[in-house]
Amino acid sequence: MRHSIIITIVRHGQTSGNSNRLVEGITDTPLNENGLSQAKLAGEWLQDETFDIVYTSTLKRAKQTASIIVDKNANIDKNDQNFIELALLRERDFGVLEGISMTEHTALAAKEGLSWLEYTPEAAETLDDVKHRAESFLDRICGFALNSKNETSKALVVTHGFVIAHLIQLIYEQTNCEGVPIDVIKNGWSIAEDRTKMLCIMQNTSITRFEIEVDETTLKIDSAKCVLFKSSVHLNK
Repeated sequence: MRHSIIITIVRHGQTSGNSNRLVEGITDTPLNENGLSQAKLAGEWLQDETFDIVYTSTLKRAKQTASIIVDKNANIDKNDQNFIELALLRERDFGVLEGISMTEHTALAAKEGLSWLEYTPEAAETLDDVKHRAESFLDRICGFALNSKNETSKALVVTHGFVIAHLIQLIYEQTNCEGVPIDVIKNGWSIAEDRTKMLCIMQNTSITRFEIEVDETTLKIDSAKCVLFKSSVHLNK
């Protein structure tokens, strides 16, 4: 037997660190004025959607974004049961390089003969560390779908660029689903001149949505379809 779940994944709104091109990672910064505006626009665009549960990173910028979207939504009243904060969804920890400029980060990586994506600073998480967290979160999503009384469950997920990229890649690898641009998947975690081809690059509050079927026997994703991919149409007002 299969159970369905629709997952709407939103990157947090802009922070001062984002606008100043700093490495934020787990540095706990709030949204700036533009980020608050972006979150409101995302909330307005999603206001008529139904969400059974909301999962958010424990970092302020994600929690603020999630709260604004929920406040704008006509079909959910926030409470301790349907608004869940998870450390699993936090951004990649960049260790000793937290808070430095991306220019400095790139230069330090180059000294090691690596791109800024490949480089793992001292005390930082690797890409695989973040991938494992994303895998654990997908297991949780599957469990929610299987235990839901609804034929099709609906979840809002507010998190960060690296986590979203891993979620997209994992779902694609498990299902070979349509709707994910093949050139982005093939580029994977490589640097590209065209930043739209990079898996982890996306606008603040961009929205990705998957329609997923979960297999009751394997407790894993059986099939999926990506119906929105890093969409920022709500920002074009």
